[in-house]
Amino acid sequence: MLLSIVLVFLVALDGKVSVIDGSILTLAYFVYYISLLRLEKVKATTPEKKGMVWPFVFYILLGGVLVMYASDKVDENANLLSEKWGVRQTFVGIVIISLGTSLPELAVSLNAAIKGSTGLSIGNLIGSNIFDLWIPIGIAAIITPIQVDIEYLIPDFIVIFIISTLALLFFYKTKGLQKKEALVLIIAYLLYMVYKIAQNIS
Repeated sequence: MLLSIVLVFLVALDGKVSVIDGSILTLAYFVYYISLLRLEKVKATTPEKKGMVWPFVFYILLGGVLVMYASDKVDENANLLSEKWGVRQTFVGIVIISLGTSLPELAVSLNAAIKGSTGLSIGNLIGSNIFDLWIPIGIAAIITPIQVDIEYLIPDFIVIFIISTLALLFFYKTKGLQKKEALVLIIAYLLYMVYKIAQNIS
């Protein structure tokens, strides 16, 4: 997860994520994914159930269509919001869009934590962070190079690296993440949001 942050920062350091940079990010994710599959050994806990697969295929396709439609509307309205507020698109993405797109991950992780599946909860969060940094940026850059306001984003890279490191240190402990430590992470996020808003108001 920390490597994914550093790699994105390095490819964006020149103010542009090129086609080659995007290819590096995409390839890095697939190398990571394949390595993870080879390292993990999963044992089935329930007997395999055979049945019709078309309902699952239908829902996957339906979900994909809805996601594509919704993402187009999000992009369209985010640009309009950026223009009307007179703020950077980066600000709208960090403060508003990121919150909305992270709600499904939050819902899955909370549900898993409530049911005692803490491994699933943490795996979902760490995996989504790596995926979101490498794949969307990587594929988007392959389609068309991305211009980056690196001076504006340097504080964000620093914050995400520090908070990610702090969270991993908390999880590394034998007892895992405690309530006080969780509160530290939540307060850190709220302070970061206040900083971003103040940065764009001033």
